[in-house]
Amino acid sequence: MEGVDYIARCIKGQEIDLAFGIVGVPVTPLAEAMQREQISFVGMRNEQAASYAASVVGYLTQKPAICLTVAGPGLVHALPGLLNATANCWPMILISSGAWTSQVHMGSFQEAPQIESARQYAKYCVRVESLHKFAYYFEQAVRNATYGRPGGVYIELAREVLTCTIDHCEPLPLLPLPPITLADPEQIQKALQLLQSSKSPLVIIGRGAAYSRAEEELKALVESFGIPFLSSPMGKGVVSDKHPLCVSAARSLALSDADVIIIVGARLNWMFNFGQEPGFSKSAKIIQIDICPEELHHNRRSDVTLQGDARAIIKQLLGTKIEIDTLNFEPWKKNLQNKCEQNAKLMEKKIADKSNPMKYHYVLNTIDRLIPQDAIIVNEGANTMDIGRVTLTNRYPRCRLDAGTLGTMGVGVGYAIAGALCFPDRKIVAIQGDSAFGFSGMEIEVAVRYSLNITFIVLNNNGIYCGQTHLDSRSPKQVPPTSLSPNIQYQTIMQACGGQAFYVEEPSLLEETVQKAISTQGPSLLHIKIDPQGPIPTVVANSKIKTNVH
Repeated sequence: MEGVDYIARCIKGQEIDLAFGIVGVPVTPLAEAMQREQISFVGMRNEQAASYAASVVGYLTQKPAICLTVAGPGLVHALPGLLNATANCWPMILISSGAWTSQVHMGSFQEAPQIESARQYAKYCVRVESLHKFAYYFEQAVRNATYGRPGGVYIELAREVLTCTIDHCEPLPLLPLPPITLADPEQIQKALQLLQSSKSPLVIIGRGAAYSRAEEELKALVESFGIPFLSSPMGKGVVSDKHPLCVSAARSLALSDADVIIIVGARLNWMFNFGQEPGFSKSAKIIQIDICPEELHHNRRSDVTLQGDARAIIKQLLGTKIEIDTLNFEPWKKNLQNKCEQNAKLMEKKIADKSNPMKYHYVLNTIDRLIPQDAIIVNEGANTMDIGRVTLTNRYPRCRLDAGTLGTMGVGVGYAIAGALCFPDRKIVAIQGDSAFGFSGMEIEVAVRYSLNITFIVLNNNGIYCGQTHLDSRSPKQVPPTSLSPNIQYQTIMQACGGQAFYVEEPSLLEETVQKAISTQGPSLLHIKIDPQGPIPTVVANSKIKTNVH
């Protein structure tokens, strides 16, 4: 048996059926062997996008996908996706070729310190120099990627492993699913006691709850106890944004005034002000649910720690007797509801602004009304993502994909391709700013090549945060660093690739054009021209960037 066929059989033996990458010497035969084993191999245009696509598959399916690259530069180009997977706690397997063992440190073709480079961003790294050991190492890689806190892993294949043959040898048996861990029952009782003494509790739903598939249990928890909730950006939809107990519109008030906060699969990092004042009350009691013991008490001491699988722990809370009738959170909920209504009125004014050039809120609200409710939304950009978080509705779990923990730009097109492959019967809508689209815009050819049901929507304001209607100078000493070329016709890129293309800049034509683009089967791109002088995020405004809009 050819070595590449044995490797592909080992991959398929772990029920991994999706791979992304760019072929070249010597990995092309491995990609072909994977296809012979009925593993889908998706040829991308850049390893960075391939790695981002592979990373998000782990989140969407709880199974790692493969990212396959050549040695040296190919591996380095894929490191962003490996980092992205590990930072977001998603399983992923990056595989690349390496130097012949006999030529290590001799300057062989594309030789680089690959293990050393990948080790910084992976849970597990290994160089395979014997084909007979591949099944053992691959099983270890899958286990490390999926057990405990998930993350990215890396396998380097010595050149001889890809070119040799092997006598008949069976892959290792399918790895059992990760064990489901429960919290200490005493800690469960302490958590319930805190809830019983609370006057203003809050549940924070994080991406870890989405990964755990805890949607039904969390819905039952907030409804049974009557606790308001809000979500992290990618925790949105675990319980619908339209649920009456959702108080995301009163986020600041809810976080600062809650006296007991149940954190489910979210980290107290920059997204939540590290759990510190003024975002959180210093006196608030914290009940922390996380799969990773090292995450407990991070940045803030928790009063109750429930370490284990989020879904299983919520079941424990629901299954423990508590006098629910004694809980009275009505004044708290009323206070939050009033704040939500106040903020909704402010939002309505922005949404109603149909001025020309068009503004973000009006455009994004129109898109939100017209896309299918179960569409998977990829939302990427600076203003486009920030405003999209409050204008785009998420009703179902794992239906919002954005820049995540690292705030990574460039993930959007790869994520959209991965989503379409994982869920071919659902519409994928990738809503990106023009700058974000530019990171990997050529990957739309991949969507056309595989006839994927994706509508790419580019909100073009001629720049990063803000742009100009025209450039007075073309000198690198004078063009503002935030500016991109005005009047780029992004839709023509999709036309050149063979997909459907649309363009709109008039408010009166927006709804009709969005509807046409969304209803298109297969790949399409809608280019929406918006006001270059749109809102600027506070962190950017404080840096005193000169916009010089003309």
